[in-house]
This record gives sequence, C-alpha cells and structure tokens, in this order.
Amino acid sequence: ESRPQVVEAQAAHSVALYAQEIGCPLYIVHISGAMVLEEILSVRERYDGAPIYIETCPHYLTHTSDDDIGPLGKVNPPLRTKEDIEALWEGIKNGTVDTVGSDHNSRKRDKKTGSIWKSAAGFPGTATILPILLSEGVHRRGVSLTKVAEITAMNPAQIFGVFPQKGTIAVGSDADLTIVNLGKEQSVTAQMLQGNSDYSLYEGWTLKGWPIGTVIRGQQMMRDGQVIGPPVGQEISRGT
Repeated sequence: ESRPQVVEAQAAHSVALYAQEIGCPLYIVHISGAMVLEEILSVRERYDGAPIYIETCPHYLTHTSDDDIGPLGKVNPPLRTKEDIEALWEGIKNGTVDTVGSDHNSRKRDKKTGSIWKSAAGFPGTATILPILLSEGVHRRGVSLTKVAEITAMNPAQIFGVFPQKGTIAVGSDADLTIVNLGKEQSVTAQMLQGNSDYSLYEGWTLKGWPIGTVIRGQQMMRDGQVIGPPVGQEISRGT
C-alpha cells in the first residue's frame, strides 16, 4: 500500500516523456499492472511508435497482493490484482509487452522473515520463467510458442543490439537453443530448481511445460534438468 500503482504509472509516464524529448530509447523494467502499461503506451502512441520498450516479470503474471504468502511476496514494484495479471497477459499476446525478465534475487528464506518492513525485497525467478510462460501462458491462455520465443529471445536480442548473433535460428547465428517438453508436468520445489535460494514463490505449484535440454553455441549444456557441460560463457559486443 506504500507503493500504489499510480506512483509507478506517474514515474513511467514522466521518464517516457523526457526520453522522447531528448531522443533517447527507453527500456522500462518490471511493470506491474494495467495502469502503468496504459501510461507507457499513451506516450508510445503520442510519439508515433517511439522506442519505448516494456518488460514485466513472471510474478506479476501469477501472484496478487491478496495471496497468502506474507513477506515472501515482498518485491518492488509490489504485486497487484487479478485484473492487472490479465492485463499483462493481454499485453504479451498483443505485442505491447516486449520482454519478460526475472528480477531474480537468490536470497535465502531467512531474509524474508519478520514484518513486511523488515523483510528483504525480491525472490528467485530465473529458473521458472519458461515454465510459467508455458504453463500459464501457452496452456492456460493460448499464448503462441512464437510469442514465447519473441519475448524471451528475439526481442531482447534486438533491443540490446546483439541480433542476429543471438535471438534467432539462422545460418551464421549462435546455435543457442532450448528444448522444451510441452506435456511435462512437474511440481515445483526449491531443491529441483538447483539455485542458491531455499524457497520459490511457486513451491507446490504443478506447472505444465518444462525445458529438458539446453544448447549453447552448438554444445549441449543441460539435459533432463542436469547441467552436463562446462562453463562456456563469452562476452559479446552490443551494436549501436
């Protein structure tokens, strides 16, 4: 309640106006609901499709402020309403939301205890991005697999200047691939996610659709939930 959506919407609207007046592309992260989405889109329309990019996070697509999760759900911006969840899913389907990021924070459960004021903000999210998009998006709401590929791979690559090296399957592009089993149903536990955190917002949820293989530049790195290859990360240069 200390961070109502009107404050988020006002801040996003203001920075979007300033960015367009000085000719600066803008990437707005972690939008949490319908009001802020509408304000950003109003500026985008005013400036005839200005380069204002919109990112939301999985928790804004699944959880509300009424959920009985206590301080585990503390995050900035905060969780909103069921109506906001559906507005963001609609934004994904119609292309007004460009990307989905995790806002991942690998802190432990003991940092999320006590009152809402003493609890730390944030929670883990990276490992469940794709299962949420497949289960809640593709299976439950009819989001296309093409759209999932756009918001997780192609759009980020284009926005941040690494396309077509990244973000597409083409001759000359890096062979970075994720293989998914759309029919796989699995109950979420912190242990199976293999992260540093000892909890997940999705513990006990059964999600349908999981990654079962990962290929990085042609080398298989994950199979059936287990890392099987050595670290092969490389720094890549952004375009302008």
